[in-house]
Amino acid sequence: MHNKSFQKSIFLCVALFAILIVPLVSVFAEEHEHKLAIVKSWDLSEYNAALKGFFEVMDKHRVTCRTVTHNLKGAEDDAKKTVEEIRQFQPDLIVTVGSRATSVISESFDDVPIVFAMVLYPVASDFVPNMEKPGKNVTGAAMDVPIERQLRTLSSVVPHLKRVGVLYSPEETQPVINKARRVAESMDIRLIAEKVTSESDVPDALNRLRNQKIDALWSVADGKVFTRPSTRYIIEYVVHRAIPFMGPHNGFVRAGALLALTADYTDNGRQAAEISIRILENTDPKDIAVATPREVELALNLRIADHIGLRIPESVIAEASQVFE
Repeated sequence: MHNKSFQKSIFLCVALFAILIVPLVSVFAEEHEHKLAIVKSWDLSEYNAALKGFFEVMDKHRVTCRTVTHNLKGAEDDAKKTVEEIRQFQPDLIVTVGSRATSVISESFDDVPIVFAMVLYPVASDFVPNMEKPGKNVTGAAMDVPIERQLRTLSSVVPHLKRVGVLYSPEETQPVINKARRVAESMDIRLIAEKVTSESDVPDALNRLRNQKIDALWSVADGKVFTRPSTRYIIEYVVHRAIPFMGPHNGFVRAGALLALTADYTDNGRQAAEISIRILENTDPKDIAVATPREVELALNLRIADHIGLRIPESVIAEASQVFE
């Protein structure tokens, strides 16, 4: 008798607990649905790969989000419309994919956390003042492969590397060149940098580098150096003169550069998601360091190596993610 009474009491308690807890769970879920605005510079496969990685991590951590996605398409009118629509949406966080989206959004919002992905040179682009301590509402995952790693990889391919040339425009990449000089000096490499202000300056700048007997041509992602016509000219120039050329990303290797290091796009998106989760858990973005690539792909063009008479060590070839023969 007492046992039945005890069981009945337990049942009533469990039932009462269930009645009370279900509304609480529902309220908790509603309170934790975050509003995210995603802004892409363009609709590119590389950007979509980054977003794939982003949502992989958000799903893995069971972050519930209501998301709106915008594509700027490079148009000024689209940018203004996007900013207004985001203001009306009132997001908890804005994720930008690409430099143009990051530029537009960071200039328009100083009261909403912003996390960027697929961005090169965030300091030189004035998105953050410092990689370690961004100091405001903007942080994210950069695509910058550390310069020391780039030069060490170049050294592993080009024996006795001492004199490295590079083309750059002061307006776009001066801070990158300043840092590269310091890194090269610490590695006992002399960085010889030639300024260009437009693609028309490229031929003479390349001749000046060649006259200074460079061992290889390194590169920074600079829009004034690498236009479509100038890129074709640079590749033809270095191939005909047997100058090893390290391109800014793996697409250049397919076109005729000797090698390149490129950050993995999907993992870049994962890193942006990890930062976003920290912000949604109330960490201030100004205290979150900009992430640098942890997964980097090496691309090699063995056909070019053979053409310029360079033998790449088998150990380096084994590390490459892409090999063009």
